[in-house]
Amino acid sequence: MNRNTFFVLFLLISNLVSGQDLKLWYSQPAQNWSEALPIGNSRLGAMVYGGIEREELQLNEETFWAGSPYNNNTPNAVHVLPVVRKLIFEGRNKEAQRLIDANFLTQQHGMSYLTLGSLYLEFPEHQNASGFYRDLNLENATTTTRYQVDDVTYTRTTFASFTDNVIIMHIKASKANALNFTIAYNFPLVHKVNVQNDKLTVTCQGKEQEGLKAALRAECQIQVKTNGTLRPSFIEAGAPDMANELYEYIIEECKKVIPVVERGNFGADMKVSLLNDGQFTIVLDSEQIC
Repeated sequence: MNRNTFFVLFLLISNLVSGQDLKLWYSQPAQNWSEALPIGNSRLGAMVYGGIEREELQLNEETFWAGSPYNNNTPNAVHVLPVVRKLIFEGRNKEAQRLIDANFLTQQHGMSYLTLGSLYLEFPEHQNASGFYRDLNLENATTTTRYQVDDVTYTRTTFASFTDNVIIMHIKASKANALNFTIAYNFPLVHKVNVQNDKLTVTCQGKEQEGLKAALRAECQIQVKTNGTLRPSFIEAGAPDMANELYEYIIEECKKVIPVVERGNFGADMKVSLLNDGQFTIVLDSEQIC
């Protein structure tokens, strides 16, 4: 075999491997934020931990910042700038630096980006899981978590839709009557939570920074979608009944004004029990509302 033939074969093999192996995969859940797997669509983002008994999605939205709009310019800077330039050209750098410190800097150094909080999914009796696997697929921008409990395989696939501007988590079990979990939400600042039917809605208050009051509030909506119906007695719990196949997810417009109730430190819970085919989809949406 000559060198040219070997080089062509090497390129073919390399292309096949690169097309199949564009994944980051792990044999245990993330232990901290830097080990979680990122998904996003340029507006909404999430860090997916891939937990077993407790899954966490730490959420972000691009317009949610601390403080409020402000002017970071100082009126003296434009007048001092020619003097600073002259001093630098003369090699008097320390004097130039003193003028810059006194006339260019302000007390506001920029507002910080805020988290949108975390969505938690609690799966009871999953502590003895085996065959754990999670990955970030770089080909289709999805993250998957998969493991077995007894003889049931549980799979969670999460992605951020650019077209529909939401984050989707699809949850399924390999056997009927096997899915049973609780949805909860937490935000490190002041927030209010409301649970109605299949939707958990959270309004998040921004925070003051560098003397500038918080001017922004954000709303996060978590919605479960299945072809089951909600039992009237489970309006707070959101338990779907007798699903046979998965619905297409539906994108609803965000509400600007919503009734909210205070729910304690950890926020509200939505208990979810799927009674038939073992599939579930969670839709997350968020926006800045004022």
